[in-house]
Amino acid sequence: MDLKKLKDGELLDNLKQFVHSERQLLTKILHHLKEVERRKLFSDLGYRSLFEYAVKELKYSEGQAGRRIQAMRLIKEIPSMEEKIASGHLSLSNVSQAQSYFREMKKCLPQQKMPLKDKIEVLKNLEGKSAREGQKVLLKMQPQEVTLPKERKKHISATHTQVSFIMTSELEVKIEELRSLLGYKGAAMNLAELVEHMVEVSLKEAKIKKFGKKRVTNSEKTPTSELASQNLSLSDELAINNLEKSVPYKTAETKNSDITKSEKTPTSELE
Repeated sequence: MDLKKLKDGELLDNLKQFVHSERQLLTKILHHLKEVERRKLFSDLGYRSLFEYAVKELKYSEGQAGRRIQAMRLIKEIPSMEEKIASGHLSLSNVSQAQSYFREMKKCLPQQKMPLKDKIEVLKNLEGKSAREGQKVLLKMQPQEVTLPKERKKHISATHTQVSFIMTSELEVKIEELRSLLGYKGAAMNLAELVEHMVEVSLKEAKIKKFGKKRVTNSEKTPTSELASQNLSLSDELAINNLEKSVPYKTAETKNSDITKSEKTPTSELE
């Protein structure tokens, strides 16, 4: 089929039908995964888990395999969710996030099992939401007393360090606002590049505030190797400047006059 020859309406209708077929096929895949797990067929093939089987045998990415297994276990526990997944009202990403949320709640309240009706209510709030919107919905439902992980730094090479830290939602908004203000340059930056840009700007402003604009500008024009060899403090620089002012400056004319005088000086005097 040559898609270029299709009319606009035909192309859009075909695409909708294929997406609908894809979702119907997805539910069939989930049921097959459920049966493979029930029979432990992945073990017969030498795999340690259904997840490993889905990645290595079915060639799913780790994310794809994880989301499908989470969705399969959800419809196993709550069969009514199958229709929501098949219709596209509930995405696999949000199903996976919901399952993670249910496990987290179980850890927080080990003595109290989350009622099925509460799980259904959570899933209902995730319908029609993007993955990011779904994440925000689930965060609002979490208990207020949340222990935040500590900042971590890990050297991964001679030139790179991996940094992990928690930022507030307000800081995240500010970072995205800055990215937007930087235009196409900001859009092309990853988070590390954006942080480096912010540090460079802030560092320059801090230097100007402490040392003055003129000195900072001059130091930027001086090669780093030259600055390192000089290694002068501010007091040293002032002393040198005062010394230069006290020594008479000789122009080219004065130098020529000195040379002429030396030429006229008798040899006996020079000796």
